[in-house]
Amino acid sequence: MKKLGQQIDGTSIAVFRIGFGLIMLWELIYFLRVDFVRVFLIEPKVQFSYEYLSFLKPFPKPILDILIVVLIVCCLFIIIGRFYRKAMIIFCIGFSYLFFLDKAYYNNHLYLVCLLSFLLILIPADNKLSLSKKSSDQKKPTQYWHLLILRVQLAIVYFFGGIAKLNYDWLVSNQPVSAILENKAEQSFLGDFLTSDFTLYFFNFGGLVFDLLIPFLLFIPKTRIPAILFALLFNIMNAWLFSDINIFPYFMMLSLVLFLEPNKVARFINLKLFGKRSVTSISNAH
Repeated sequence: MKKLGQQIDGTSIAVFRIGFGLIMLWELIYFLRVDFVRVFLIEPKVQFSYEYLSFLKPFPKPILDILIVVLIVCCLFIIIGRFYRKAMIIFCIGFSYLFFLDKAYYNNHLYLVCLLSFLLILIPADNKLSLSKKSSDQKKPTQYWHLLILRVQLAIVYFFGGIAKLNYDWLVSNQPVSAILENKAEQSFLGDFLTSDFTLYFFNFGGLVFDLLIPFLLFIPKTRIPAILFALLFNIMNAWLFSDINIFPYFMMLSLVLFLEPNKVARFINLKLFGKRSVTSISNAH
C-alpha cells in the first residue's frame, strides 16, 4: 500500500494527456465531418436507450452542434494543460452524454474514452508539459496510483478483448478474421498470402493469445520492453486490417507510454525537448 502513495515523475502521464487531447480532437472533427449529430441523433425515428438511462434525450441540433464545438475547445485546453481539470470534467460529462444517448452506435473504444476521461479527472496530468499557472506548491504530487489506475484500465481492455474471443465463431469458424482477410486481400497485392491458412491461424489464434497475455507481460519489468514492441506491431496491423475501428489502435499505441518507467520517459523528454541531459529522479516506482 505504501507504494501506491509514492511520488513519481508525471511526464509519461502528461504525454498521455497530450496524446489523449489530440486523438479526441481528431475524433470530434470526424464527428463534424460525418454530421454525427444529424445522422445518429436527430434523424433516427427510434432511440435505443441504455437500461436505466432512458431519461437521456437528445437536445435540439443547434445545441448538440455547440456541444461538440465546446468539446473541441476542451480538447485544446487538455492538450496545453491550461484549466485542465475543468476542461476534463466538461469533456467527460459532454462526451459521455453523447455516447449514452443511444446504444445503436455503441463502440467499445468510445466507451473506453468515457472511462479514461473520468479517471483523468482524478489525476494531476497537468503537472508536467503544461501551461498551467499553478506554482509547484499548488500542484498535487503525481503518485504511483495515478499511473497504476490508468495501466490497469488499459490492461483490462486487452484481457477482456481476449475473453470475448473465446467463442465458437472465433475458435472454430475463424470469423470474423477470415472475412476481414478475404476483404483485405481483394485490395492488396498480398492477396494469396492474406488468404493462406497460415495467415488465417496466425491472426486468429495469435490475436487471442496476445490479448490474454499482453496485460501481464506489460506489468513484468523483464518482459515490458518486448511486450511494448509486440503491442506496437499488433496495433499497427489492426490499423491496417480493420477499416472501422477508427482511433482505437492509435489510442492503444499512445497508451504504451504509460507502461514505460516514468523517470526514463522524463529524461528522454527533457533531453529531446529542452536539451537537458538529466532530470532529478523522484522515485524508483515501476
